[in-house]
Amino acid sequence: MGTFRYAAPQLGILGNLAALVVLACVIGAGTGTNIAEAQELFVTNRSGNSVTVYPRTAFGSFGPIRTISGVSTGLNGPFGVVQDVVHGELFVANNFGVSVTVYPLGANGNVAPLRTIIGLPFGPIQLAVDLVHDELFVVGAASVRVYSRTASGNAVPLRILLGPFTQLAQASGIALDLIHDEMVIVNASNNAITTFPRTADGNATPLRIIQGVNTGLTFATGVALDLVNDEIFAASQSSSAITVYPRAATGNVLPRRIIQGNNTGLNLPAGMSLDLVDDELVVANTVGGFGIGSVTVYPRGASGNTFPLRTLFGQPTGLNVPEAVTLTAIPPLSAAVLPLSRSHQIGTFLTAFATIINSASFPAQQCFVALPANAPLGLGTFVFQTTDPMTNVVTGTPNTPANIAGGGALQTFVFGFTPTAVIPETSLAMNFLCDNTLPAPFVAGVSDLTIVTAATAIPDTIALITTLSSDGVVRIASASDTQVFAVATSNVGAAGTIVVTADTGGIVLPVTLTVCETNGVGACLAPPAPSVTVSYAAGTARSFGFFAAANGSIVFDPGVNRVFVRLTESGTLRGATSAAICTKPNAGC
Repeated sequence: MGTFRYAAPQLGILGNLAALVVLACVIGAGTGTNIAEAQELFVTNRSGNSVTVYPRTAFGSFGPIRTISGVSTGLNGPFGVVQDVVHGELFVANNFGVSVTVYPLGANGNVAPLRTIIGLPFGPIQLAVDLVHDELFVVGAASVRVYSRTASGNAVPLRILLGPFTQLAQASGIALDLIHDEMVIVNASNNAITTFPRTADGNATPLRIIQGVNTGLTFATGVALDLVNDEIFAASQSSSAITVYPRAATGNVLPRRIIQGNNTGLNLPAGMSLDLVDDELVVANTVGGFGIGSVTVYPRGASGNTFPLRTLFGQPTGLNVPEAVTLTAIPPLSAAVLPLSRSHQIGTFLTAFATIINSASFPAQQCFVALPANAPLGLGTFVFQTTDPMTNVVTGTPNTPANIAGGGALQTFVFGFTPTAVIPETSLAMNFLCDNTLPAPFVAGVSDLTIVTAATAIPDTIALITTLSSDGVVRIASASDTQVFAVATSNVGAAGTIVVTADTGGIVLPVTLTVCETNGVGACLAPPAPSVTVSYAAGTARSFGFFAAANGSIVFDPGVNRVFVRLTESGTLRGATSAAICTKPNAGC
């Protein structure tokens, strides 16, 4: 693992991340994704041996849009369910089948699992996936077993939390707190909530225990964490109640609030899921709705004998003793990477910066940056850390996610790895994630990082684009005018002969792009041309002026219509940057 101590000086040409923030804002404003279409609710049905999937806002007797069911699925008394949105997988704990089965996230029908974990000494009840550390947590009986996320067959656990000191007793629910590096376990038979370090192993003692008559816990079966408002939610089956505590509470404490009563529709509740994007709590009730169970939804801050916002119930739903729920709630995230290209000698720490912006009204929880699922081998250990957006200085601790407030708030990160192998020019479509969300939309030239590694030192030209409007958009006055933009570069690698060009990234646009090298005051050193070739010494900086001459209308669509500046050596990318482009009077331009 590398260190971020020298990350900011290494990329000192960037100054601060204002340009990166603008870039992400422009992309967020320019994308038109229908968020509601992609939001889905997954429910495990213990007696139905099925997983049913609904639109997030489904209510009444709405039928599932997909159902995983049949002898080929391996489902047998499914209890826990959790999704991995990075790798597109759904994990299910089969209590009766004593197994964990994994399916494609969009699976439907009588499908065979992608892989199955067997050899468990107990029937698993609940699961959690840690996408930062690539681990799967399996809870049941009096233990927590931790596997590699990709484990299959009779796999050997990485860790086993088990023993009398743990005070685990019929562990029935788990939630991971990657911000505080903890895991929270609810225990049914001793009515307790136990909190451990995330990496706890063996006969470890809990960090904290919520337990006692004041807590209101009665056969606790489900748990959810709200790390934005610093709360723990627990489901008590025996009393059909949801109790809420301060996250760091310990001992025989009174709940901060309780959802309970005839109006609530709670009936032997089991698993829960928090949707901080829509500010809701979703609960699976094992009884109710003609005896087959129900799913009830409440405001996150609900208390007392409150009516649910909506209830999913009835024979057409396919519900049959629902045990757990997980949902995809998609905040309008936008994200960007800077710089867009790095060329590195293997064995040296490669870094880049990233920004995630949350345009939702409500906060996003446990947000982080991650490599794509198809990242090549030889990248070494990936590490990320939060930064101050105005100074690039690292904050927090490595590999610790962050909460992001709503209303356009942002969080910046630095990330890196030490390549261990020669890798040809490869584009990494980076993942930008928050708890229970799909990744931020991919935008070529904005949220990807192109890397090249070599056995010896090679040129590595960091490039930063500046437009006249200072917002990452090249705005041309009309369909027949010319607009200029500038690119500052710095070679933080070895010396080389660099060719500088601009293009529209494979999208045919009515624009002609030319370039010239500029002096310290922005004047061209030679007439603009389709390309400029420079002998670029190590540790030096150069600047270039670009001319975008329109010969037709270009609509404002920053996720598609862009200009790309590329610095290459013998055809291999050594640096890149991009900006949106449009012509007036198109809307948004």
